[in-house]
Amino acid sequence: MIKNFQPWLKFLGVNEAVFYSLMAKIWGLASVPVSLVFITVFLSAEVQGYYYTFLSLLALQTFLELSFSSILINFSSHEWSHLHLDESGRIVGKEDAMARLSHLVRFGTRWYLTIAMLFSLLVGIGGYIFLAQKSDPHIFWKGPWCLVVVLAGVQLFLLPFQSVLEGCNQIASMAQIRMRASMIGALGFWAGLISGFHLWSVSIMFALNCLTQIFLLRRKYSPFFRDLFEMRSTIQVHYWEEIFPVQWRLALGGVVNYFSTAIFTPIMFWYHGAKVAGQMGMGWQIMGAAQTIALTWIQTSIPAFGEKIAQKKYEELDRLFFRITFISFFILIFLCLAAWGIVKAFQSWGGTLSERFMAPLPLSLFLLTALFYHFPQCQSVYLRAHRKEPLLMISLISSLAIGFAVWFFGRAYGMVGAGGAYLGVVALFIFPSVFYVWENSRKKWHQEI
Repeated sequence: MIKNFQPWLKFLGVNEAVFYSLMAKIWGLASVPVSLVFITVFLSAEVQGYYYTFLSLLALQTFLELSFSSILINFSSHEWSHLHLDESGRIVGKEDAMARLSHLVRFGTRWYLTIAMLFSLLVGIGGYIFLAQKSDPHIFWKGPWCLVVVLAGVQLFLLPFQSVLEGCNQIASMAQIRMRASMIGALGFWAGLISGFHLWSVSIMFALNCLTQIFLLRRKYSPFFRDLFEMRSTIQVHYWEEIFPVQWRLALGGVVNYFSTAIFTPIMFWYHGAKVAGQMGMGWQIMGAAQTIALTWIQTSIPAFGEKIAQKKYEELDRLFFRITFISFFILIFLCLAAWGIVKAFQSWGGTLSERFMAPLPLSLFLLTALFYHFPQCQSVYLRAHRKEPLLMISLISSLAIGFAVWFFGRAYGMVGAGGAYLGVVALFIFPSVFYVWENSRKKWHQEI
């Protein structure tokens, strides 16, 4: 399929990894309106609010995961520059690099097994207490919440295997696996809603997604992981000397990042009720879908960035980065305009469905924020590909500022206040400060090494 359109795809910076990642994310985007229709038809406005609040509370995993998936991707990409797969799917190349990769996989597996169990216990109890404070006696949410938080823990445990494969330049394959898992999970979700399972449908979606990933990973990459788990060597990646100096910065930034990404819906739920929380969640999902698709170009380039940095090909690195960043930005502009137009059309037509969406004004604020945020997001990927984290202080200040501003203005002015607060912090602080750090770090690192 790719070969038939190769000239155009090459012009747009679309390689195989980008292509299949895009297919996965386009499927995700295409499934959003279908899910919205099913949610509108089969869930009340209040239950819709619980659904999106569930998803926001599950994002608390960042407090325990501590950005270790990013560590695995970046460190694996550096080791993979000396390795490759043979025709049978076995790893071949420098023994030292394979030993370090093996240690990363085994360490990451132990890390995520512990985190997954803690997540299910702590977030399960904490989320239960939060939801119980504003619970509606007519909505059955307790059983669905307990089950979905356990399944989310299982999904969390699968993350290190996915991250290592992405770092080992298996992005196209991982995108196919994620797309199939997402499709099967979405079909289960829709079937659950049709069958009247309400919030239990979320658990069906998570369960089918996890089972599909486990089956496909096992079928295709058993030799890959068998080689890594069975290898024994004294050569290791030293956590405290190599990983910790990078991770603690990423982790701290990731923890406070919750306040700039997932806190919007819980705030609306607490101060304005489940119905407004549902509108907030739906609007955030639309903005997030546009951002996710646009960032596909830069995220699928992480292994290439890591290889070029390891080989000190800095001019090639910069050419690739600038080309990919601007292509993805113009894609984002198109997606934001399309999203706004579709929601505006629904609002104009009226009816029950239009009441479930965020109004055009707050949606405009969030989509405009996505445009301002795109360049800092791309620049952060570039910087972290160097296995360094110079954006810690900016992440801390900006995330806490967003959290406070959204709480302060959101509780009084609802979604418009939250959207305006979000835009202000991103445009006036994050955008210029990240550019300054990126420009200075880039010059310094490429002269030093």
